[in-house]
Amino acid sequence: MSVSDLIKPDVPKVSEDSWLSEILKALEKNRAVFVVDGLGRYKGIITEAVAYRPSIDVRSAKVKSVLYKAPALSSSDSARKAARLMVESGVKVLPVINESEILMGGVYADDVLALFAKDLKSVKVEDAAVKNPVTVPETATVGQALSTMRRENVQRLIVVDYRGRLRGIFTLHDVIEKLIKPKYRQKRDSPLSDYKDPLSAKISWLMTRDVKSVQAGQSAWDAVSMMLDGGFSSVPVLSGDAVIGIFTKEDALRRISAAEESEPDIFIQLSRKGPLGVDLEFDQESVIDKIQNTIIRRHRSLLASTTLTVYLNSEKRQRRGRPLVHVRLQINGPQLNTSVSAEGWGVNNALTNAIRLAERVLEKEKEARRAVKVNVEDILESII
Repeated sequence: MSVSDLIKPDVPKVSEDSWLSEILKALEKNRAVFVVDGLGRYKGIITEAVAYRPSIDVRSAKVKSVLYKAPALSSSDSARKAARLMVESGVKVLPVINESEILMGGVYADDVLALFAKDLKSVKVEDAAVKNPVTVPETATVGQALSTMRRENVQRLIVVDYRGRLRGIFTLHDVIEKLIKPKYRQKRDSPLSDYKDPLSAKISWLMTRDVKSVQAGQSAWDAVSMMLDGGFSSVPVLSGDAVIGIFTKEDALRRISAAEESEPDIFIQLSRKGPLGVDLEFDQESVIDKIQNTIIRRHRSLLASTTLTVYLNSEKRQRRGRPLVHVRLQINGPQLNTSVSAEGWGVNNALTNAIRLAERVLEKEKEARRAVKVNVEDILESII
């Protein structure tokens, strides 16, 4: 089963040169909007969590300055790969592009989940759920709930009564919809608009009531079909009246992606020039091993579906019997295209220098993605 079976060509998209304030209405209807350049090439996505980060002024920011470069798919990729990339990137919609990087459409998590109904029917929900979820009492204030979310770095809290029975659920989406978005609207439509100090209000004012739940013995598909029908992203798991876990769409996607065919998704190839036979310090296999045990082992998620080419070129000059070697590492993949060059006396020294440079580039790329990819702390820091 491939992405071509799931692609939706008609997806919301905006120009990278648009003002962020111009796409807020689109985000009211869509949790994510695709960003393209003037030629229709994919540049990234904007989610409501990205748009409403406290460090961003939605009234003056350009889309291209805040977008998140979610990994892209090709139509030939497997549906399980789509599930894996959704889990790794934290977004529930991924772009599908062609060889020219033109946006062809999108793949949505709900469609991936529906495709693997048979797989999920054979899994007990309690085996795939997160055990001992973070809870707050129904007597907690909004401020206390937000502090708990920030401290535990979770996107949802289960609200319980004094006996530990389910009373509601409070999510990061509730925070955005009911606390942050009203700041940017002309009308005061937050349920807490009459409070001088919204953080002192009871959590019951903001939480979702009448929450659907599943019992521990039910299947993961029972939970997923409930989420798909109800338009929500998580369900508490109960044993009788006691809350014992929480099961999310991401948990289901993780289960699906775990069964992805174990084929290599990072390819290493070598190209060598010059009299390298003089240097017996490394052969082809040992060069590949060194790459695998450094760059790939530490940065596998960023390098998924990537081709890494090692160019080796030596000169006649030698020192202590070792030629001067030039190494260029070329990285080409859906998430990153870059190259670094270094030199050294002997393959081992030159390769080590190139790997150090490559790892600096990859760490900087990770930091840049962390700065854009929203986490709970980003959202809550302006409220608490």
